[in-house]
Amino acid sequence: MSNELPTVRTGQGSTRLSRSEFEHRYRAQFADPAFDAPTPEVERLTTIAWEAYEDSRKSPHSRKAGPEFADPEHELPLEWLETRAAIKEAQQRFEDHGGKSRILLISASPRTDETCPGEMAKTFRVTTEVRECIERNSGFTVDFLDLSRINSEYGRQIHPCKACVSTAMPLCHWPCSCYPNHYMGQIHDWLTDMELAPAGAAAVFDRYIGYYEPYATSHEALDRDTAFMEEARSAALTLMDAVTEMRKGRKAPGDELESPRQK
Repeated sequence: MSNELPTVRTGQGSTRLSRSEFEHRYRAQFADPAFDAPTPEVERLTTIAWEAYEDSRKSPHSRKAGPEFADPEHELPLEWLETRAAIKEAQQRFEDHGGKSRILLISASPRTDETCPGEMAKTFRVTTEVRECIERNSGFTVDFLDLSRINSEYGRQIHPCKACVSTAMPLCHWPCSCYPNHYMGQIHDWLTDMELAPAGAAAVFDRYIGYYEPYATSHEALDRDTAFMEEARSAALTLMDAVTEMRKGRKAPGDELESPRQK
């Protein structure tokens, strides 16, 4: 393997917008006729947004990093600092063995009864059952993330990871510093990067619901398959056991081994 530095591959082309195209896209959010009367105000907002875009003002509010960082004079976004403080607080709660364990449940289906198709997802039903199973145990609290709200709730977005770490480790920060990006309108981000710890095989199950049956009647198929919900509850109980063991400092076999394929 060569010790030469790899060539950075580029060539996708510029995504910078002309002023006319930017303004066309920006004004699209004011298409409602109710915005016709205050047109001067909309034009003023459009001009401000264009100037922020043209100047690439990613983080308009920042302060000096301070003595805690290698470069105390570096300007850090206030939002990044607030996220970092929240992570530290969460870590302290995690290390407080007398406190409750927190579990994040994610309903990842985009289907919702608030928009088309007008029917909830079976995934939502299953995760709701799991949530109730966990909440019956007084030693746990649940954070429930319903991703269908991206489709049904104003201002909910999840921006993708750009895999900076795949190019070079120093490019990736914790917490992620790619977002929010104000001049690009990449705000309201709902997720941050996280490292997941597996809870074991019993915490994972994979089943068809209504195999080769019509999708329109799949909720009835789930009603009939009572074992499915029992498997979901078993997975939840396994997860709770794994979290409890982890907080006690007990690690899975092989956890101390160093990966031979380090980044």
